[in-house]
Amino acid sequence: MEVTDIDDKAKTAELDALVERAEKAGNDVTVDALTDELEEHEIEVPSYSWVHLNDFRLFELHWRCYPWTTVDALLDATDDLPGSPRPRWEQ
Repeated sequence: MEVTDIDDKAKTAELDALVERAEKAGNDVTVDALTDELEEHEIEVPSYSWVHLNDFRLFELHWRCYPWTTVDALLDATDDLPGSPRPRWEQ
């Protein structure tokens, strides 16, 4: 909701896609309900300190950054990472 470099049409498209994925996973949600919930929490635009940026650079130097440009590319890049299995709603 707080992305500053895209227009309202793009935000609506992203919310539609998110709701579609949630519905496929068996969750009953609407774009309006999601928007209302997000607006209620007054989410601020994210920002990173130098410490965070330095940590990101450290990951990059150790080949632990996984570049992606689409959600599918992100999921493919993270398929082999160690840790808990993905939540059911994400699949």
